[in-house]
Amino acid sequence: YSLFVRMAARLIQGGLVAGANLRFVIVGEGEERRKLAGLAEELGISSCLALPGLSDSPEDFYPLFDLFVVPSLTETGPMVLQEAMAAGVACVASDVGCAGEFMGETGVVVQPGDEDGFLGAVSKLLVDEELRRELGRRARVRIMENYDIDIWGDRILEIYRSILEKHSVG
Repeated sequence: YSLFVRMAARLIQGGLVAGANLRFVIVGEGEERRKLAGLAEELGISSCLALPGLSDSPEDFYPLFDLFVVPSLTETGPMVLQEAMAAGVACVASDVGCAGEFMGETGVVVQPGDEDGFLGAVSKLLVDEELRRELGRRARVRIMENYDIDIWGDRILEIYRSILEKHSVG
């Protein structure tokens, strides 16, 4: 997440998004939190970066975001990405695990660790409000149509039924 903090500093200090009053949030707790706060201080962006810590209900944050960024270097299936998409937030994520599959054409996928790639994608979506809103809308539809809990439940039941049919004694 240091990539995220460095990217935020470049957006703020570089004036890449003219006239924007940018604010950044990293939700979570752990060893990295202190390091990220130190990096934000070092880069002069502490006043623009909130580190609220651990949340029992992170879904409360999603409606507050204009854009959601997942800069993971490794990941299997980023649940947080699905949650943000379900909330209708446009997303930029590293091409790790299933992120690209989850997003399809509803977000922007960047190579892991590519700070310039993240900077470009985030800048574009911050400037183009219409595109950002459209991606958020399409992301929500994609999650509801493909990853809704009822749909997944039905898929899992179908797998169990198929296995039972193959192994049933007749």
